[in-house]
Amino acid sequence: MSATILVVEPNPATRALVRRTLTDLGHVVHEAADGAAALAALADAAPDLILQDLELPDLDGMTLVGELRRRLGDDIRILAFSGLGARPGELPLIAAGFDDVIAKPIEASHLTAIVTSHLGTPELDANDVHARAVRATRTFDQQIDAVARLERRTVTLTAQLTVVARVSEALLSQHEIGPALDDALAACFDAGGISVGALYLLEADGRLSARSLGTLPGVEPAALATFFDDGARLRALIAGREPTALTACDAPPSLARVLRDHPDAAVVVTPVRYRDQVLGGLFMVSRGRVPDSDWVIFARAVANQIAVAVTLARMFEGQERASREIAASRASLLALTEHAPDTIAQLDCDGIIQFINRTTPGRDRAEVIGSHWLRWLPPGAHARLTAALQDVVATGRGTSIEAESHGSDGTVRWWAAHLGPIVHDGKITGVVSVSHDITARKAHEAQLMVTDRMASLGSLAGGVAHEINNPLAVVMSNLDLIGRAGQITDPELQDAIHDATDAATRVRQIIRDLMIFSGAGAPRHGAVDVRAVVDATIRLAWNEIRHRARLIRHLDEVPRVDGDEAQLGQVFLNLLVNAAHAIPEGHAADNHITVVTRRDGPLVAIDVIDSGVGMSDDVARRVFTPFFSTKQVGVGTGLGLAICHGIITALGGEIHMTTAPGRGSTFTVLLPPVATVPAPEVAPAPATPPRRARVLVVDDEPLIGKSIRRMLSAEHDVTVVDRAAEALARFDRGDRWDVILCDLMMPHMTGMDLHAEVARRSTPDAERMVFLTGGAFTPRAREFLDTVSNARLDKPFDADALKALIASRLS
Repeated sequence: MSATILVVEPNPATRALVRRTLTDLGHVVHEAADGAAALAALADAAPDLILQDLELPDLDGMTLVGELRRRLGDDIRILAFSGLGARPGELPLIAAGFDDVIAKPIEASHLTAIVTSHLGTPELDANDVHARAVRATRTFDQQIDAVARLERRTVTLTAQLTVVARVSEALLSQHEIGPALDDALAACFDAGGISVGALYLLEADGRLSARSLGTLPGVEPAALATFFDDGARLRALIAGREPTALTACDAPPSLARVLRDHPDAAVVVTPVRYRDQVLGGLFMVSRGRVPDSDWVIFARAVANQIAVAVTLARMFEGQERASREIAASRASLLALTEHAPDTIAQLDCDGIIQFINRTTPGRDRAEVIGSHWLRWLPPGAHARLTAALQDVVATGRGTSIEAESHGSDGTVRWWAAHLGPIVHDGKITGVVSVSHDITARKAHEAQLMVTDRMASLGSLAGGVAHEINNPLAVVMSNLDLIGRAGQITDPELQDAIHDATDAATRVRQIIRDLMIFSGAGAPRHGAVDVRAVVDATIRLAWNEIRHRARLIRHLDEVPRVDGDEAQLGQVFLNLLVNAAHAIPEGHAADNHITVVTRRDGPLVAIDVIDSGVGMSDDVARRVFTPFFSTKQVGVGTGLGLAICHGIITALGGEIHMTTAPGRGSTFTVLLPPVATVPAPEVAPAPATPPRRARVLVVDDEPLIGKSIRRMLSAEHDVTVVDRAAEALARFDRGDRWDVILCDLMMPHMTGMDLHAEVARRSTPDAERMVFLTGGAFTPRAREFLDTVSNARLDKPFDADALKALIASRLS
């Protein structure tokens, strides 16, 4: 008999099989691919039988059968297609509204028998007791089987719930992936009755690491670690998506032997995946059960829970690692900022201090944090600092700036700060300031500037001395010549000549003192007569002294000291000028500056004592501090005494001060004496008057040549040339001289170059050269004079010195 049948199945191939089988039986078949299509098909025809799959793309199978029963009532037969291993009469399906179950994969003969039994069986006659008994027995058997299936399902669900609870507990109690996985595996294996198994995790480097649990005769831990020496098979199994049951026929050889020894063992390998990410695989062996659908469902559930456990444990481990790294970084950063020599501050974009690693002594950090940074900086630098902060915030580029600050005690300090942006999520959220004290560097730079000025003064003094000494030599030689002539009988003229000679001699001494002080006169570090240096310094400072005080000298004879004339002259000049500035002008007769040289035990002492205003204890403590000065701005740099202190200590000496307000000050310099003092070279006086000699004068200043000729022509034959090249030409013509007086510094060819050319032609002639110097010493000239053994005569010189030198050369 023909019936109308509705087939609800999402798989087209399955629908085609069912349609062909049922239409061959003469039935009319309507098809639906999902629940919505099935409900819509009810409007076209009233089915006599409905075949419905449990897994539909839009509606749950249980939901659809409930809706069908609501619309069609309980008289219509509804059968379920199931691939989950459900059996006919299973209570959950019956309770949901299904009359029977057709297991997948579907066989045509089985489908025909089931459909025929539900459509073709006539109603039993009331008197047919045997038929009633058969039907009742079949129904009873189905109910017993359904109860057994429900019991097994309940056990499986209970095990799954236990797994979930135990895995959650493991994750909460453990914060490292290893212990958490061990606890999770123990929970799963205990809940599922697993004899032995292993979890294989895919590491970042591609390795498979194994964690095993349980025992089974014939299964060694080493075999579990390598999946019975068949890692390739294991990787293939976990690459899939569904659990795979293994038998002795398809297992690795060593595992197959175990399964043959334990025929009651069920083995399954389940991929462990989280979403689309393969995490590894789960290998489980259970004894006393068959690899049925419950076993597969349990394996899948355990794998899912392990996947969650692995993912969460790795997340926890990553968070713990990140927390430890953050804590370590924070500790390192805190140590770095706390112990850094620089001051580090974090500002917001408006300049409010959010953090600072240190503050000035006596000031609490809590007072500074939250305040505006300009509050703690000198007002004179506010505009520049504000512009620098705004530039960093606007451009995102770092910048550097220098500023000075004045302490409450009057000290001046310099700071260099670098400002850089703090960027978060691509936005500038603040500025970091790293600043350090550069006062010492500024002092060094200032000292270098002073040194550079001194070097410039030395070069200038040398040039000035050369320009003055040449005409001064002419003046002095001519005055000497006039005085020796004896033709001036007028007493007034004789006094005038004498005064002019004294004035020229004073000019010569001033030039020499200036050269000593500036270091222009070829200085040598060695035995220094401090009394001579003090005398020279007094002459230089006399203009500062004479309007303020009387000068008193007590210059006792003392040993020479190991030092440099220029540096010591700088120290004494600074002390004398400071002493003069400590005395107001206009009362010179009532004040004094006393200079003393004396012995202080093994040391040489130089005292500079003034009757000035003196100093307070606070000023006295800082008198040798760089940049500290009691003079008005523009008068003092605050470096003089600091430089003096540096010079004296570098020479192995000491400098001390005693002072009191209104009672003046005393500065004492202590220097170690030299061990031995070389005896001065004294030219032996000739036993007989020198013979008449041939003298060549080479000097670019014609007046010098004429003056020398006047001084020597009565006793010697003098030839004068004003260019070194002309002298060299005379040598080439064969001219020879007994003494050659040669200026050291000349244009075109210097005396040094002439000496080299003469030495190349004739060494004895080069040895006869005497160098005339006017004070312009270049480094090359200093090195040259230190190297050669030739005699030297400083300008200006008098006739006696010149004649004595020539006599010594001739002898």
